[in-house]
Formats: sequence, C-alpha cells, structure tokens
Amino acid sequence: MAEEEQRIKGIVSELDRVREEWRAVRKERLRLKAELERRGMEKSEIRKHGEFKRLEKRQSHLSKVIKHIEKRLNRHSAKQSAHKA
Repeated sequence: MAEEEQRIKGIVSELDRVREEWRAVRKERLRLKAELERRGMEKSEIRKHGEFKRLEKRQSHLSKVIKHIEKRLNRHSAKQSAHKA
C-alpha cells in the first residue's frame, strides 16, 4: 500500500514539473507573439516565424505528455482505490 502511495506521489510531482514547463513555454510563446506584433508582423507571418513554431510544437508536445501522465496517475489511483475497497 505504501509503495503505491509513493508511486502516486512521484507521478504527481512529475505532473507538476511538466505543467510548470508547459506554463513557461506558453509564457515565452505569448511574449514572443506580442513582440512580433509590436514590430508590425501579421498573424500569418507570426505563425510562420521559426522560434514561434518551435515554441508551439514544444507546448503541443508537453500537452500530450501531461495527458499521458494524467492517465497513468488515474490508473494508479483507481488501483489504490480498488485495494482499499
């Protein structure tokens, strides 16, 4: 039982870490977008900007990683609940 709780705590901390990274990437992407808009770039040009595209892809990847971690957390939580019942 304690072993399962440790696993869940580890998964939660991993989830928190990845979410924090996702937030940082999002903040950087929005900062870059605002900067490019101030320079007078159109939205279609911004979407084609190399650094902006890289940040979008990174954020998308992290979103998928978060979903996978959440699924793993839910499986372990359900398993722990089943053992308690």
